[in-house]
Amino acid sequence: MSEEKPATITIKRSHFNLVLVAIVFLAIGWFLGANWGSGATGAAVTNTGTSNGGSGSGSGAVSLNLQSLDYSGMQASLANNSPSLGSPDAPVTVYEYSDFQCPFCKRFHDQTFQQILNNYVKTGKVRFVYKQFPICLPEDPRCGHPRALKTAEASLCVADQSTEKFWKFHDLVFNNQDLMSEQSQADYEGVTLGQMAASLGLDTTAFGQCLESGQKRAQVISESGEGGMLGISATQHWEASGDGVTLVAGAISEFDIGTPYFIINGKPLIGAFPFRAFQQAFDHELDG
Repeated sequence: MSEEKPATITIKRSHFNLVLVAIVFLAIGWFLGANWGSGATGAAVTNTGTSNGGSGSGSGAVSLNLQSLDYSGMQASLANNSPSLGSPDAPVTVYEYSDFQCPFCKRFHDQTFQQILNNYVKTGKVRFVYKQFPICLPEDPRCGHPRALKTAEASLCVADQSTEKFWKFHDLVFNNQDLMSEQSQADYEGVTLGQMAASLGLDTTAFGQCLESGQKRAQVISESGEGGMLGISATQHWEASGDGVTLVAGAISEFDIGTPYFIINGKPLIGAFPFRAFQQAFDHELDG
């Protein structure tokens, strides 16, 4: 069977250095109190718990797909300030570096994530940790994912109130990913993110204040830089092989880091692989 390249959005070496430089300047700006983005507040959204926000919702409220994955029977907690699912004592830890506007991250969420939860997280074999990795900065006019950074910040504002509800917000974002491109920045960041928070029964005033302050941007930047550098230090990584993956020696070649991007017990795997590839990688670690 011919080798199939996994679905991923990559950052080539030529662009990666530019991203790192931009991250440094963005971090400096954040610490100096600069506030990029629209400063979404979500305060105008009422908590109706309905798909369309109900009457009295803020201007621009839209119908939302409120479906959620099944997280029953799993421990939700923080791993170094990052939302996680599963036992902290699990023999395998998986870090997913993800971009909320990435279509291949959505593919992983829609097609593979629930199978991992059912077969490995619920059974105590895997702890799954979500990390932020927006692939570009919205200040760059060439950025293809201009809503990803603010959405990442919003998800961490949700996690401040409830780690369990972070995962439901994560589902909301991927289920309604098309709104990122259909809506204006003001509508998506200023109304829809707040509508999502309200649908989960969160304190929308606290959520809006957190998002508007930009206080989570430093964590997003830190995790993005962390994810980008991990490929350099890896001694082994997973590559596509036939209809699965194979473990090969060395760091990730040519710095082709993209999203979705996974670190499985220290070994990178890049791309929206089907469940069988993760099963192969997990079982390798469990048998070792």
